Amino acid sequence: MNKSLEGNSLRLQTSFKQKVLLILFGLFCFIVLFEIVLRLGGFVYNARQEAQNKVELTSSEIRILCIGESTTALGGTDSYPSQLQEILQQRFPSQKIKVINRGRISKDSWYLLNNLEHDLDRYKPHIVVGMIGINDTSLTPTFLKRTSFLDFLKSLRVVHFFSLLKQHLKHKSVEVFFDKALIQDKGAEGRSLVPKQNVIDSNDILTNESDYYQMVEWLNQLDNQIIILAQFQKKASPEEQINIDAKGKEIQSNRVVALRYIAAYHHTREEDQMALVALSKASALASKDVGVLYEMARVLRSLGKYSQGLNYILQANALLPNNQIIVMEIGRLFELIGNKEEAYKVFQKVMELEGDNPWLYKEVGQWFWKNGYLSDAEAAFNIAIKYPLMDINTFENLIQLVEARGEQAKEKVLKKE
Repeated sequence: MNKSLEGNSLRLQTSFKQKVLLILFGLFCFIVLFEIVLRLGGFVYNARQEAQNKVELTSSEIRILCIGESTTALGGTDSYPSQLQEILQQRFPSQKIKVINRGRISKDSWYLLNNLEHDLDRYKPHIVVGMIGINDTSLTPTFLKRTSFLDFLKSLRVVHFFSLLKQHLKHKSVEVFFDKALIQDKGAEGRSLVPKQNVIDSNDILTNESDYYQMVEWLNQLDNQIIILAQFQKKASPEEQINIDAKGKEIQSNRVVALRYIAAYHHTREEDQMALVALSKASALASKDVGVLYEMARVLRSLGKYSQGLNYILQANALLPNNQIIVMEIGRLFELIGNKEEAYKVFQKVMELEGDNPWLYKEVGQWFWKNGYLSDAEAAFNIAIKYPLMDINTFENLIQLVEARGEQAKEKVLKKE
């Protein structure tokens, strides 16, 4: 009897294992077949795209080459190269225009740039439009990276297909959110994912590359939300329009903040031209934002454009007077311009204003000392050393200063401290 039960139990276990293995085998076969179908589909799509991209190099047509990833390649007549072709041809009916769609699915910037020279030789375009970077997951070129099993999985069309499907569903969920929050609820407030506008010093916001890319992704989401809002505006009632306008202002404010933090990140890495691009976009959205004006002044100072920087920081000071960080930047720029008299007045004002940044007092003290204002320098250093995080170098500066002034009693006390 016991042997019979044990035999039945063994058969059930074997049967269960077989079913699991059969399911896994079936799933594997499905993935392989789906991968083959997707690759064949990609081959057919590329062949069709090649046929559409044929150009007559001897003709008088203007050729515009569009390079990018799937955001360029896909969409058919709704893709941006097709829409660009239609718009330009309508605007210039007497001129032959050919927009060439060289979007490559699942490729990154390194692949596209490596093939750019070949595309230039082949199509000889008059204009090149690039929208690239969406598939970039690393700053390291693809051909320099060591291939791992994870990289192999990422290269599969099946994986990319489900990634696109996930993005599509996420995009739809955003539309549903706006549909409910703006149209049905009439007044639901969205959330700001970053601190408020008009924050002055944002150096501590984006501290590493991961933070930077998260901010860039969030900025892209905000740009998409603006597009969705524009679609809702077309069918909104006057009552709904009020809520849409309010949401639009909130999104634009968040875009300004995101651009400013991105600019601050580039500035800390001495990529000031890239910082300037981000700040120019932010300034176009909010020319009176104090944070943008402050960051613009810092970047222009790094680029050696002191007069322009001073103009921006004075605008910031007019909007937010008596801010110690802003006033300090004014003093730096007056010094660099060569107006030491004004710089001295401004640095004296820095001493009068309330603040919690000991490094400003240290910087001001060093400027006073360098320019011969020893009593002012001593006062600045004395404030700086009260902060627990101040470095030993500030104590040494103060000791050297009182020694130079012949104040031996103070020197002894400071050396004990």
